[in-house]
Amino acid sequence: MLTIDAVARPEKSDFRRQIQALLYESFRQAQGDQALQVHFIECYARQLRERGVSIDPAIRAELTERIRTRRLPRGHIPIPNVEQVRSQFEFWWLNTWDILLSVYTGDATRLPAADQLTARMVSVGGTPEMSSYTPDEMRRLNDGFAPYRDGADPARSTREIIHERFLPSLVRVESYFQGNGPRYAARPRTDGGDIHESRMLGHCRRAHFQAGRGTAEIIDHIYLEVSHRLSWLAAHRPSDDSYVAYTELVRAYNRNHPGTPRADLHSDTPQDTPQDTL
Repeated sequence: MLTIDAVARPEKSDFRRQIQALLYESFRQAQGDQALQVHFIECYARQLRERGVSIDPAIRAELTERIRTRRLPRGHIPIPNVEQVRSQFEFWWLNTWDILLSVYTGDATRLPAADQLTARMVSVGGTPEMSSYTPDEMRRLNDGFAPYRDGADPARSTREIIHERFLPSLVRVESYFQGNGPRYAARPRTDGGDIHESRMLGHCRRAHFQAGRGTAEIIDHIYLEVSHRLSWLAAHRPSDDSYVAYTELVRAYNRNHPGTPRADLHSDTPQDTPQDTL
């Protein structure tokens, strides 16, 4: 199975494409959870560093000038407040740049503290009345930054962050949409699709498919590592807290899909067909 170690090394000029993809994908991967968004960006940034992709400082100023004109990623929950959308793109672009700098320099002090996040919200035109900036949302966001900001995490590997942060947070968010969520007990879809869809399953299936074709991107390698980790835990450490939570997620998924139960939500099985969930 291909994992984080088995990656092609992109050219350093790939930085622009990767960063623009990262900003959009961070919203998709977050599934509405800002702490998970932090963990995803942390994983992606470490992959760029481990692949030898250099930061191009000119990209920061260039994208900052245009970032507020971006549109929501396909499939994102509609946000009627245009100013909130614009402020969120700028807010997360600034957060993303801070994460990149902290990962590449090993300097955790580059990450924003709670008061800095609040000041940033104001600077981009956000208000506590906007759903993305409520006190609870800002608290959860700060909780996402805290372990990286308050420890020596910038030097740690992608694999470590996936195992210790991204995977547990992903399982937590996926469980929400199976009926155990504080915000949504199901996906608030507008396309008539499965309200209890497992995005985790879709991403893992796609990752295996792309790896089989030799076209796996950074996101695919993150989910290949998720899949590898869950298979390893099943065989060697089934009492691990993350794996116990995962097995509860699988049971919840099967209760919501009685006609198509699954043994797991991470492997590429013969009956699966690749689907684009990104």
